[in-house]
Amino acid sequence: PTIEEVLAVYKYKTASYTFSLPMSTGAILAKASDEEVEKIFQLGEHLGLLFQIRDDMLDSLDPQITGKSHSDDENNTQTAIKLLGEEKTLEMIEEQKNLAKQIISTMEVQQPYLEMMDYIMSRTK
Repeated sequence: PTIEEVLAVYKYKTASYTFSLPMSTGAILAKASDEEVEKIFQLGEHLGLLFQIRDDMLDSLDPQITGKSHSDDENNTQTAIKLLGEEKTLEMIEEQKNLAKQIISTMEVQQPYLEMMDYIMSRTK
């Protein structure tokens, strides 16, 4: 698959189910404005992509350090890091972080989202 196809899987798998949909559902239940719900949905997509790309990078490291198996290798799953290499993948991460920060900067409540992004980027397992 191409990098676009891999990113589409990330978007519709991890980003949507784990981030965008739950986050925007919470915003709807909290009676946020339509504009705020849309921002939260978009932010969730960027955070979800960050999470999955970071997860793939962790999967490529020593399992003794991360506690993660090399399941992508075992299942012959294509990932961003396999297709692009570490340098380009790190550039992609920076792009997603910047896009997320742009959205966060327009929101009334920012700290929880910044903390979530910090966690995603600093986790080792």
